[in-house]
Amino acid sequence: MFEPVTHQLKRAKAFLDMGRMLVRVKRFATPPPDTRMSLGLAVERNAGRWPEKTAILFEGRDYSWSELNARANRYAQLLLDQGAQRGDCVAIVMENRFEYLAALTGCAKIGAISGLININQRSTVLIHSFGSIKGKYCIVGEECLQMIADVKEALVDTGVQIFIFVPDSKEVGPPEWTLPIGGPADDDAGTNVGFTKEIQLSAPCYYIFSSGTTGLPKAAVITNERWLKASKSFAQLALWSKSSDRVYVGMPLYHGSAMHIGFGPVVLERSVMFLKRKFSARSFWEDVRANRINTFIYIGELCRYLLNQPESVNDGHNPLTKCVGNGLHPSIWKTFKERFQIDRICEFYASTEGNGAFFNSFNKDETIGFTIRSHVLVEVDAIEQVPLRDDNGFCIPVTDNRPGLLLIEVSKQATYDGYTDKQASERKLLRNVKKPGDVYFNTGDLLKRVDVGFAFGYPHYQFVDRMGDTFRWKGENVSTQEVAGVLNGYPEIAQCMVYGVKVPHQEGKAGMAAVKTKTGALDFEAFCAYLSKSLPPYARPLFIRIVREFNSTATYKLQNREFVEAGFSPERCGEDRLYYYKQKENQYAELKQTDYERMLHTGI
Repeated sequence: MFEPVTHQLKRAKAFLDMGRMLVRVKRFATPPPDTRMSLGLAVERNAGRWPEKTAILFEGRDYSWSELNARANRYAQLLLDQGAQRGDCVAIVMENRFEYLAALTGCAKIGAISGLININQRSTVLIHSFGSIKGKYCIVGEECLQMIADVKEALVDTGVQIFIFVPDSKEVGPPEWTLPIGGPADDDAGTNVGFTKEIQLSAPCYYIFSSGTTGLPKAAVITNERWLKASKSFAQLALWSKSSDRVYVGMPLYHGSAMHIGFGPVVLERSVMFLKRKFSARSFWEDVRANRINTFIYIGELCRYLLNQPESVNDGHNPLTKCVGNGLHPSIWKTFKERFQIDRICEFYASTEGNGAFFNSFNKDETIGFTIRSHVLVEVDAIEQVPLRDDNGFCIPVTDNRPGLLLIEVSKQATYDGYTDKQASERKLLRNVKKPGDVYFNTGDLLKRVDVGFAFGYPHYQFVDRMGDTFRWKGENVSTQEVAGVLNGYPEIAQCMVYGVKVPHQEGKAGMAAVKTKTGALDFEAFCAYLSKSLPPYARPLFIRIVREFNSTATYKLQNREFVEAGFSPERCGEDRLYYYKQKENQYAELKQTDYERMLHTGI
């Protein structure tokens, strides 16, 4: 029986696309680190060559490359007037908006390092983040003013000298302790900073915070070279970028995905970014159709939100042709692709501080794709969560397509810039992995090899899980140590242990805390108020288990294996009392067997 001609044509086109992509992979290269090139210079050149071309679409307005460059020049000049020098750190605290990109670009133009602060951070975590980057300046948006005002004196103690106020709704004026930047000056082209052309790729450009696998947030160093490599990789190997692309970015700009898949390729290919202050599943397709958007930067949870919207006969009638992101679960992959008639889904795997990335460049289903970097999957000790070694002291590669810990070799082609904390940087490295003297970056993640058919001999993989004490929820990495530190600061809690538990029909793992209280009870109303002030919504435990005692190891580490295995099952938790968080009421309620059974069928 002959295959229909349309199927033959699709197969032929797919094969040609794979061939073209292979050529891109073979030719992929970036200039040497001493090349005079930077993010700031790239924007400046776009403004010089294509001044009137739209760069950013934001809240009903088109901003051209010349407008972005002019606004960036105003930030650059203001910082210079206040004594900023190359290498100084400028913390940026704003929601997604045009001013954020202008401020970031302005810093890059003078060689200052932007510290991209997670605006969900509060209290001690926020102070820690500022302290780790040693920022001398803080650019704060009106919409984020209160979170900075609450800890201003502590931030001054970390080294902040000047707070620059950026208006938003203009409902609140600049406090006396801030320096106002003023409103947009569309008629003022500004003056380009002369020494922007001298900044090299090796110079740091910005810090992105990553929870990593342990402890409080760590600032990953993103040099101009790293920005260029990441942005060029996504542009060429994932997005197949063109200047006619219109890219939807609803992810926060302090995330690597928004910067390296969104803004970076837009700058390099002179395409258009549709910037959303916050992602909205309800208005998504309206935005896509009205603005002729053909590219969507996603995380898996966003795709699930879209699938949960009521179905419409018009779902497949939209200009969206390609999606790039991570976390799209295999169980909903094809449903999402077919319902919305998406031609290309390029799932990727990478980390902010890592030295390699995987791309589904060949448009295979349910895979993170392949990498051109030297790597290995190795056996791990399930209890200690460290790589197993053979009699010669080398790591043991996995066999039979079983899950293994991903290690990526550090080399001239796959450099590792690490964090601002040198000790934290060193902890991410493994030595003598395959031979004496070699060095590999420990991703802390488990992957497995999968069969995707013909792929020019490149092995493809699926993401399996995260090791260590970090889990992923609502598209965010949650550090159990960070959350435990906050809970232990609550007066009624004597001891606690935080971990992630799998909930059916939900991406990632939900946060759960086993707590030992001083009185055997917990004032949940006061406890909720404390969590609201101390933790971002995604990091607040969804389940609370009140226990009498904890078991610990000989080194006083709490044993969490039995807690993780019991999860939030009332039966398996025995006499311990269980509670779950009701988001709409902002309170915890006792978790009964009927609640548990409902969650098994419908999720949280």
